[in-house]
Amino acid sequence: MKIIHIITRIDRGGSSENLIDICNRLHDDGIDVCLIYGGDTTRSFKFKNYYISSLKREINLKRDFKSFIEIVDILKLERPDILHTHTSKAGIIGRWAGFIYKIFYNRKIKIIHTPHGHIFYGYFGFIKTKFFIFLEIITSFITDILVALTQNEKKESIKAGVSNEKKWIVIPAGINYNLNLSNKDIKAEFNIRDDEIVIGSVARFEPIKGIEYFVRSYKYLRNILKIKGIKLNFCYLLVGDGSQLNYLRKICEEDGITGKVIFTGWRDDVYDLINMMDIYVQPSLNEGMGRGVVIAELLSKPIVASAVCGLKDLVIDGYNGYLVEPKNPLDIAMKLESIISDKEKINTFGKNSFELVNRESYGFKYYSVEREYFLLKKIYGINF
Repeated sequence: MKIIHIITRIDRGGSSENLIDICNRLHDDGIDVCLIYGGDTTRSFKFKNYYISSLKREINLKRDFKSFIEIVDILKLERPDILHTHTSKAGIIGRWAGFIYKIFYNRKIKIIHTPHGHIFYGYFGFIKTKFFIFLEIITSFITDILVALTQNEKKESIKAGVSNEKKWIVIPAGINYNLNLSNKDIKAEFNIRDDEIVIGSVARFEPIKGIEYFVRSYKYLRNILKIKGIKLNFCYLLVGDGSQLNYLRKICEEDGITGKVIFTGWRDDVYDLINMMDIYVQPSLNEGMGRGVVIAELLSKPIVASAVCGLKDLVIDGYNGYLVEPKNPLDIAMKLESIISDKEKINTFGKNSFELVNRESYGFKYYSVEREYFLLKKIYGINF
């Protein structure tokens, strides 16, 4: 069996790192696996791969047609049994390339697509969004299996008209349950006092992640605590980087909170950083699942997250945290105050987070990469 995966770009992010993990596992198990990817940076892998420089996230008809032709040529050369596309752009171009290959070269190829979250709100304006929904609907007709990361992503996709119940299957993007936490004093590294409550998030600093609204919530939370006469020291910890970094720093300057919002940049010790947090916040405008939330739950953290798409699967409002309105810093602040002013609530929500993420299915932890790999092998038709 030969499997080809296609993704728009390989970068620091959930979908990219998760796909590399799956390709490594397939390769180690003796499956002929190949990755086609684009973007602006190349990587080295132990499995076969093709870099297509014209395959980029932004729409460009000339460049997109070029990447389409290149993908068809690679399919003709590799002759895969399964084509599995990932993310929206690679999903559209890759699936139509697969369809052309299927019609003219190999009618047996199975076409699978994982959107890694939909783009039906939060990304674009009304007309552009409707256009992308139309593309997803017509492309779903040439797709054999559609894979959602969460039940809510599946529900919202079907509601938008993207195929039906029969084609969709839910397979969460797996994480590593082996924590391997270090003993280093990260608080000292960032000059965080032992009595400070650390409220944090891990994200790409792009508009869709809503980090702006998390940063803006700081002054609201400070004022709410002051009005209620609650004396608590707290800081925000932001792990990541992206196009909005300077904009976020500017908000901190304008709100007079520079130094109370700590920017760490990208780090390899993400588990350690999340473990240091007392509360984890995911303020996304849209989110297929939210791997950072799953990791935070594994580390017994209360969660405050936007009530969008897959995040509604991960957070049970009032049980292991709170769901908030997207783009609403005041709502974030009010929910954070409700948690940090009640130590018992921090402990209870944290315990419930741990229980939620540790439930089992098919003999595996629900959000583990082992369960994801097991379910993918089932739809690929691999038995070992």
